[in-house]
Amino acid sequence: SLDITASENVSLGSVRGTSVGIRCENGEITGSASGVKVDLHSESGTIDMKRLMGNLVRIRTLEEVSVGSIYGDTVDVKSSRGSVVIGSVRGEAGSRVDAGGNIQI
Repeated sequence: SLDITASENVSLGSVRGTSVGIRCENGEITGSASGVKVDLHSESGTIDMKRLMGNLVRIRTLEEVSVGSIYGDTVDVKSSRGSVVIGSVRGEAGSRVDAGGNIQI
């Protein structure tokens, strides 16, 4: 299990773990992550990831979300105010994408 909490930016190369939890208060989360459960949360920053893989991939932010590819059994993405841009996504039953702005997949 890997839990990362920061008040500013979190920049990941490529992170793997059974459970990967990343929380950022005021900055950007970038990089790639994989695990059984991948949970990204940014209070007031953007999320700009290359690749996310997991049984459960969850993203929560007020601002923009940009992900090159998401592979998950369950994908749950929510941007309260911003847009969501995903290059490719594979999710099964129960997956959803919500955005306060535009959605582009």
